[in-house]
Amino acid sequence: MSEGIDPATAALTLDGLRVRWPRAGADTLDIERLHMQRGERVLLPGDSGCGKSTLLSLAAGVLVPQAGQVCLLGQDWRVLAVGRRDRVRADQIGYIFQQFNLLVGTRAGRKRSPPSRPVPSQRR
Repeated sequence: MSEGIDPATAALTLDGLRVRWPRAGADTLDIERLHMQRGERVLLPGDSGCGKSTLLSLAAGVLVPQAGQVCLLGQDWRVLAVGRRDRVRADQIGYIFQQFNLLVGTRAGRKRSPPSRPVPSQRR
């Protein structure tokens, strides 16, 4: 990671990234520089609350940083409108939300595979 990687050709770049949650005494994330190439794998170990999910949300453009820059394929997430970030995320990366509740009121099995046709009523 980072060493020997040209930022212009990196798949993901994080530069001067700082994130602090409200009422936090210190930065949750403070990353001076991280550049990754396509296909590179990274392990994110750490205790609960250390910022792993926040980092992934920043990398995927779900969140934008308070300070610093996050770029995917040379595109700075901060300059894109929310809808455009959603389209880029859908087209360029895979992302499974930690709090996946887009289909409220649906049982887990139905979230996985919604019916392709209406389900007959059980009432008689």
